Amino acid sequence: MPKIAATIALAALSGCVAPAAGSVAARPVHDAVAPVPRSASLRIAKSVAPNPMIIGGESVYAVTVTNTGDQDAENVRITDVLDPDVTLVRIPAGCSSAGRSIACGGPGLTIGPGDSVTYRIPVTTDPALPDGTNVRTRAQVSASGVPEDATQLVSQTRTLTDAEITKTAPASVNPDGTITYILTVTNHGPSQAVDVTVQDETDGNRTTIIDRPAECPGGGLTLTCPLGTLAPAESRTFAFTVAPDVTGVIENCAAVYTGSREENTANNRSCAETAVEPVKPAQSPSPTPSPPTPTPTPSPTLTVTPTAPGTPAATPAESPVAAGPDESPEPGPQEGGTVEDAGPPPPRPEAGDEVAAPREDRDTLPMTGVSVWMLWLGVAVLLAVGLLVRYFSRREPTDGTP
Repeated sequence: MPKIAATIALAALSGCVAPAAGSVAARPVHDAVAPVPRSASLRIAKSVAPNPMIIGGESVYAVTVTNTGDQDAENVRITDVLDPDVTLVRIPAGCSSAGRSIACGGPGLTIGPGDSVTYRIPVTTDPALPDGTNVRTRAQVSASGVPEDATQLVSQTRTLTDAEITKTAPASVNPDGTITYILTVTNHGPSQAVDVTVQDETDGNRTTIIDRPAECPGGGLTLTCPLGTLAPAESRTFAFTVAPDVTGVIENCAAVYTGSREENTANNRSCAETAVEPVKPAQSPSPTPSPPTPTPTPSPTLTVTPTAPGTPAATPAESPVAAGPDESPEPGPQEGGTVEDAGPPPPRPEAGDEVAAPREDRDTLPMTGVSVWMLWLGVAVLLAVGLLVRYFSRREPTDGTP
């Protein structure tokens, strides 16, 4: 019996036991794998530039939606809710606004598998925000038959200002005069400038303050002017007066400070110069030379020369009739040749008598009140009379006298 039992056990262990007639060997069974469904999947992301956001300046939110699925996402709608401390600058294309909510897309917007769409939303922050304020916005996306997705963006803010000071003064004054300085402080923003203060260290060895503005209380040689808070683009102008104690060029400078952040400090100081000069004695004006007295132009004169009996009348100096080639002028002037003192008319000239030529050194008659055309008329008459006398003197007498 022990041998039989051992043999059976050994056969079972070695697999030598044959299956019973009509039995089927067992086979392993595997579970079937179910197919994966195809669908769209949307993811939304949001960023802002610059980051941190400049207080009072413009920032731009970028809202991006991506379809990470393998099917089209149809009628995609994006909604963005802004923080109360920001203001919408302009509505992007394809969007609308209602209060602080901005909606983009909607019916008709389809995003394919792997595609993205981005909307840029420009905003400004309140210029009075404190430095380091947290600004929160929330955006979400939805589509037909697609689960929604949402995101929240938290951004910090920072101030940025540009305080500028300008100072003017007269170019020169007399030693007994005064110098008035005009100061202008401007905040160019974009943030609000806090704790704005102006300081002007006047030189007590060269000037004396005689008039302080209300913005600069107190005493002493240095003006300290606390102006408080200046909004973006706000300016403050005030003036103070000093009396110069010395002569020469006096320079005075002023500076502005603010508790807000500044990147440009080159315009935080301004200087002005004034020359203190002694009064120069007034110079008497040079006498104006009188204009030269014009030399009177001599009037044309009429020369009349008396002649001896038988000599024809004299020809005026301006007469165009010249002496003939055989005629020679009389050698000298005769006394009493002017029209005013002329005596009885000269005797009639005889045949062969010559007309005396005019000379420049003969007595002349000023043409006072005599018209030129009357002068020429007189000349013509005299010539005519002389020709008639000459003609008749050559005719032989009709009575037979030799």
